[in-house]
Amino acid sequence: IYALCRKTSDELTKLASASSDKVKIVENIDVMKEDVGKDLKTVFGSTPIHLLIQNAGAYGSATTADGGEVDRSSQTLEKIDAKQMQFAFNLNTVAPLLITQALVSNLEVAGGGAQT
Repeated sequence: IYALCRKTSDELTKLASASSDKVKIVENIDVMKEDVGKDLKTVFGSTPIHLLIQNAGAYGSATTADGGEVDRSSQTLEKIDAKQMQFAFNLNTVAPLLITQALVSNLEVAGGGAQT
């Protein structure tokens, strides 16, 4: 199991530690980068991928308060703006497309070839 993320959390690190090396954390993966596919190919190469779960998502970019805390109040229906919606669209639709495109050959290898 590969857990790809921008930055790991304490919970994910604990899960990986308790997994007897079954969970491998790969940090510094930014799904919002247009060339994220290059990073993914570096991680996976030709390794077969049997199941791909993409769970990054948002309904707008969050702002960071002076103390470093994330303020999600700007994400409410009443306050969200076009720029935040574009961010959400890119994260929720474009990023998964680019990730799947980059890893389709890994998925096909795991499944024994392209399925129609």
